[in-house]
Amino acid sequence: MKIVFVLPAFLPARGFGGPLNHVHAIAKIFKEKGHSVEIYTSNIANPSDLSKTLSDKEWIDGILVKRYPAPLRLAGYWVTPSMFADLKAGGYDILHAHLGRSFQCDLASFVSRLKHNPFLITPHGSIGSHLDVDRGLKIHALHTAHNLIAKYVLEAADRIIALNNFEKRHLLRLGVDSNKIAIIPNGISVSEFRRTYYDFKARHSIEGKFVLFVGRLDLVKGLDTLVQAFSIVKRSNFKNVRLVMVGEDWGFKKKLVELAGQYNISTDILFIDRPSRADIISAFQASEMVVLPSYYETFSITMLEAFACARPVITSAVGGMPEIVANKENGLLVRPKDPKHLAEAITYLLNNEDVAKRMGSEGEKLVSQRFRIETVARQLENLYCQLAECHDQS
Repeated sequence: MKIVFVLPAFLPARGFGGPLNHVHAIAKIFKEKGHSVEIYTSNIANPSDLSKTLSDKEWIDGILVKRYPAPLRLAGYWVTPSMFADLKAGGYDILHAHLGRSFQCDLASFVSRLKHNPFLITPHGSIGSHLDVDRGLKIHALHTAHNLIAKYVLEAADRIIALNNFEKRHLLRLGVDSNKIAIIPNGISVSEFRRTYYDFKARHSIEGKFVLFVGRLDLVKGLDTLVQAFSIVKRSNFKNVRLVMVGEDWGFKKKLVELAGQYNISTDILFIDRPSRADIISAFQASEMVVLPSYYETFSITMLEAFACARPVITSAVGGMPEIVANKENGLLVRPKDPKHLAEAITYLLNNEDVAKRMGSEGEKLVSQRFRIETVARQLENLYCQLAECHDQS
């Protein structure tokens, strides 16, 4: 089959989170299986610095990546009109859009109606936008307006891939036909997390233990709650424990630095900006635990990556997180926006290393059984084959 993936940004773009790595890993597997794979995307290099752009075309691991300029940009909605010609030219068997609230997905849905090619969407949680979190009037207005387009886009899709039951329920509330929804989670390349890159503690002069957060520095990630919780942990006689935050700044770092100063823990927090994959994996491997205190989260690839390194996860009991973290089995679930509850969970794992190790091992088993990228790719390939046959018969 010839498969085209469409998404708003792609590697080596920075600051877009796990879906880009997921698409990359899936594309590599399909290429190895003998399928032809191309990726259509924007030339945006970083959402926080739109002055930087990537090359128009390049090959990454044998996969052709075509990038298109975005002359019009509305918040995170980057309009790439020149993509239309290549999509319309077609010649592909499967058109698969990733990240639903994007011009690229909207354009792909329009072209799919013209060409009658099998068309799939994996929203990655974007359709059920976190409007319950205060992101400002402009963002709220744009998301509300886009709901009208999203309805059209969802209707155009032959299949919509929900990452879990939480996302499926949201799609059903939007009126999506349950027969169009397939639950296929994101996956990770487990072997990537078996590699040793460098000694994270030695490089960053960390003498004791550290608690780790990996992800974008953004309001929705609940990092203000994490800083408050860590200040409680530090007052509980944990003098030699640090908090490490690894990720791109989405405009929230300044607030976190201010909070750390207010709680007198500035020297106890280490920020790793613009991290490489080596930085991220090395941090996972050296950490005591990974904390994800999000206010909204459909699915967390960070959680899978932590488990791949046999690290226990503490996460807010929001969205689809409880579908992966079984409380007191492979991690701990805490109430969102509750610093005291989060501090208690962190303190418990710091005090009980044997429990933390057992939880990490359980998480590692879970990833190996359900979330290997090879398993996910096989599920996707089966779905593609079903759709291609259906369209051939029609």
